[in-house]
Amino acid sequence: PIVVLSASAMCFAFVLWTFLFWLPTYLVEARGFSLARVGVSGIAIQACGALALIGSGIASDSVLRKTSNAALARAKLPGACLVAAMLLLLAAVMVKSSAICLALLAGFYFFLMSSPVAYHSSPSAILPRQAASVYGVINCSASFGGVFGPAIVGYLNVGAGHWAHSFWLVAA
Repeated sequence: PIVVLSASAMCFAFVLWTFLFWLPTYLVEARGFSLARVGVSGIAIQACGALALIGSGIASDSVLRKTSNAALARAKLPGACLVAAMLLLLAAVMVKSSAICLALLAGFYFFLMSSPVAYHSSPSAILPRQAASVYGVINCSASFGGVFGPAIVGYLNVGAGHWAHSFWLVAA
């Protein structure tokens, strides 16, 4: 389970850091936003993420209390959130309307940020006496995704100049 969580965390960080790093550039270049509008939009999207982090913890704990099914509460629920996030990301790139794009990106970020509950809660369930070490391994793996994601997308955008390809890669 540690290897699977580590690989999953690396993919999560690939998506997260690519989104955080390249969102402002995408909004300016592909959507024609001013920097002021990018700032306001970024704040709104980050607020969705903050609500998701709190809400997903509450939801996961509630599912665990009601079902006693740790796999459902700590893995399947976050997994479903990741699927929803990727679908919303792809939809955001495809729509013509910038307002709808922003709403879809906010939804994407909400569901994306609902998934870390798996990485934060699982180490103590897997190896309670070494939870901090397990979390460190998972977080270290995530760092690789955080480094390579923005770099790969930057390379693709310089070569192709088409944002949709980058978003398809991130959603994959």
